[in-house]
Order: sequence, then structure tokens, then C-alpha cells
Amino acid sequence: MPDYEFLLYDVAENTCTITFNRPEKRNALNTKLLEELDDALDIAEANDDVRVVLFKGAGTAFSAGYDLRDNPYTVPPEGQDRWRLNDAVPALRKISERYLRIWYYPKATVAQVQGPAIATGCYFQMLCDIAFAADTATFGHQAQRVGGVTSLPLWVWMLGMRQAKYLLLTGRLITAKEAQKIGLVTRVFPADELQGEVTRLCQDLALRNPLGSMWLKDAINADYDMMGLRASFPMHYSMNAASRVQEHNPGELSLADIVFGGNRQEVPEGEP
Repeated sequence: MPDYEFLLYDVAENTCTITFNRPEKRNALNTKLLEELDDALDIAEANDDVRVVLFKGAGTAFSAGYDLRDNPYTVPPEGQDRWRLNDAVPALRKISERYLRIWYYPKATVAQVQGPAIATGCYFQMLCDIAFAADTATFGHQAQRVGGVTSLPLWVWMLGMRQAKYLLLTGRLITAKEAQKIGLVTRVFPADELQGEVTRLCQDLALRNPLGSMWLKDAINADYDMMGLRASFPMHYSMNAASRVQEHNPGELSLADIVFGGNRQEVPEGEP
């Protein structure tokens, strides 16, 4: 098994479990973790014994999103104090390619969400084929309160226009039950039942013919592509890159205000 600094990698019963392993940081995604994730996906894809890839988070969170002190998404390139378009566009394109790889991954993907799945943490569970969540989980994208275009276009496709606009324009967090109600997650279970339900799901998926499963997934994704989903990715990452060079007026919210300050929502909306 590969040995990573910020991921746990395990294969058992035809399921590869990839665990974000920064529990003290609520599994915030830093540069090294993302590089390790790319490698782990390569290894799992090449392993014919792996039929299902399960994403989990160590500790009490699935993922709080990008680590604002060290990531290729919000932190300017080394040696620069700000973003420029000719740096931001290639960086956002590479990030978009990682999203697309998970979305089109040739094996079934499952997210097990036991706690907060915020910002890019929410993206990752959205990119999976199936997402099971504990009733203690929370979802949303508070960073959208600073404005700009989300780099992931799946929100509208998954939730519809009304719910996508509401969550992204307000940046509000919602409970797991509310997330299931609007289609953001697949199923919700009591926290002490989540692991057992996910195990049964992965066992069920692993019994399927892998080629047949891949074709079915490709066909469903193609239905969305024919409606324009694939074409929306470049538009979103280009507009997201452009938002990095926009000017902000005094008094407007910053990412630091939301993530490190007091200007954040502590209690999610929806039925607990």
C-alpha cells in the first residue's frame, strides 16, 4: 500500500478507501494532500481488484475545504503577493481537470460524510457517484459570500437553479437532511449507522460487473454532457480565475473574515 503524509489508503473487499487525514485541521486540503490524491487515484484506477473508491475524512469532519494558508486554489504562486490572469487561468484549469477526473472516474465513487463538508469539501462529495451522510453532517459554501463564480458548475445541474442560486449567493450552510431534500446528498443516516450503511453499499457496488458499471456511468454522464455540463467547466474556471484579480472595496467580506473571523454561520439551516 502507498504511504502518504496526509492520506490513508487501504484496499479491502474490492473497495479502495481514501481518507483525508488532517483531522486537526478538519481535513483542510493543502497542496501536498492534493498531490497525494492524484497519485492515489492513479494507483486505484490501475488496480483491477478495485471496483469502488470510497472517500472519507478522519476525525469529526469530511473536509472544511482548501487550507487557506497552503493550496493552489486561493494562494498566489510562490514569490507573488497577488494573482495575475496569466497565473490564475492555468492554476484553475488544473484544478478543474482534477474535478473532471473524479466526475468521470471509471470506477464507482462513494463519499462517506460524517461531519462538515464545506466549500471544496462539499465539491468532493458532489463529484462522487453516491454520497451517504450522517445526520450530523453539514454542507455549503460559505466562501461564496465574498463573491465571484464557483469553480464547480455542478450546483445548478444537481440542485436546479433556485437552490443553487440560494446556496451560492448567500453562502449559507444546511443540515444533512436539508441537503438530501434538495438533492445535494443521496441518503442520510444516524451517525452510528453510517459506517455500516456505507460498507453494505460498497459491497453491493463491488458485486456488479465492472465494465457494465463503467458503461452505465459513462452513459449517465453523457446525458448531462449533451445538455452542456462538460462545456460549462471551462467557463466556470475562467470566470473564477478572473475573479482573483477583481478589486474589493473597504468593508466587503474577505475569506479571512469568514474562515478565521466571526463572520460565519455556526448553526446550519434545515431540520436537524
